[in-house]
Amino acid sequence: MKYPPREQFKKKFKIKSEKLRMEENRKIYDQAIEERLKMKQGEVREGIEEEWKRLKERILEAAIKVYGRQRVNTCFKRTRWCNKVVKEWGKKEKKPYAADMVSRMQEVWEKYIENRNRVKHKEPK
Repeated sequence: MKYPPREQFKKKFKIKSEKLRMEENRKIYDQAIEERLKMKQGEVREGIEEEWKRLKERILEAAIKVYGRQRVNTCFKRTRWCNKVVKEWGKKEKKPYAADMVSRMQEVWEKYIENRNRVKHKEPK
């Protein structure tokens, strides 16, 4: 059975909105939106949902054309300092931590059993 791809591994893009700060880019963006929003002759108006969908698509097209896109993917580390040595250190550090958590869980379980038995037998603390 094949499973659908996990969301975290899909490529995500964002529009480089930081370029909006420059006056030149704002003017170009305004012109691009005006061009795309002009209704072409012979274009038939449809329902309100279609109009909003088309408006959204045109605004996004204009923004991508003027500002460009940037790939956003947070599930992979791409820094220089995160190499094999650092990963090995992380694995070594996780083992004692996991063992500590298991022992704590055992203690908590024993306390739970004691309290449960007290309540069952109605013993005072």
